[in-house]
Amino acid sequence: MGGIIGRGVLGAMTRVLGAPRLAAWAVEASKAPGRDAIRTVEELTPFTQIDAAHIAGAYLQGYVLIGRDGLRPAAMLRFSEERAVIDVDSARIPKRVKSYLRRTDLTIDSSAPMRPVLEACAERPGSWVVKPVVDAWLRAEKAGIAVTWTGKRDGELVAGMWGISLGRTFGIASMFHRDSGSGAVVMAALLGELGTRWDIIDCGDLKPHYERFGAYAITTSEFQYRVLSGLTG
Repeated sequence: MGGIIGRGVLGAMTRVLGAPRLAAWAVEASKAPGRDAIRTVEELTPFTQIDAAHIAGAYLQGYVLIGRDGLRPAAMLRFSEERAVIDVDSARIPKRVKSYLRRTDLTIDSSAPMRPVLEACAERPGSWVVKPVVDAWLRAEKAGIAVTWTGKRDGELVAGMWGISLGRTFGIASMFHRDSGSGAVVMAALLGELGTRWDIIDCGDLKPHYERFGAYAITTSEFQYRVLSGLTG
């Protein structure tokens, strides 16, 4: 929809009609309502304030919250046709990471404040962790659905990640590291929670870094089923 209607016009129509009515109009006028319903959600997100309920509800539908930089940084939802997950059976610690674990001097904390990790991720060139994203995740932290993992050396933050925790699922939003191997140590600590705290770890896109820890791709439909199963027990 954004390619047909300019963002300025879209913003004005949203204010006049309201997001639900505009979304319904766009989908009804579409030749591919399923796909355009997804795109409509993605396009309209920047015009709303994202709170914890939005993040959780969208996550259950297969969306993840990302940021768009530019003159007007915004938080938006992105839908993916598949997700990369690690479960109890697929999880593994690479040989090289085991060597890191044997000699690491990092202190791992699974209940650290989120803001320092968000800010560290935002420092990277071209980062999608823009202010609206930071604000949204801080609201999620306050609501109790966001979890942060950190690795510190002598009290200094050298690696960390954050994400959403829903039932028996943990979804990684982003991570960073400042020392070689420190991010892998934090990731290994996260995997140690499989089977106790969580049943699956959602890595988002299937990337080589996650594959070596045992990530594999499943459809978003299967992913939604597994997340919901973790909520109901």
